[in-house]
Amino acid sequence: MCFHPDAHKTLNEVLEWGFVDVFRMHCREAGRYTFWDYRLSNSFEHNPGWRLDHIMATEPLAKKSTACYIDKKPRLAERPSDHTPIVAEFDW
Repeated sequence: MCFHPDAHKTLNEVLEWGFVDVFRMHCREAGRYTFWDYRLSNSFEHNPGWRLDHIMATEPLAKKSTACYIDKKPRLAERPSDHTPIVAEFDW
């Protein structure tokens, strides 16, 4: 998540609407990121990243979530994006 206080405030406001951060529901471990800045040398390898990408769900939908993970494989491609996807799975 962005370090700026306004970004934290806004994300917290979204959560107050009743949305659930599906990734945090499944993983409380620190050091899990979806963005690594290309301006930092070897940032992906050294892992100074941010989790800028989120999957938010209403509480009833979040309860149906069976898994949520950060897919780092695309970030290992020859010319990758600085972001990598976060994926949620749901049991319908």
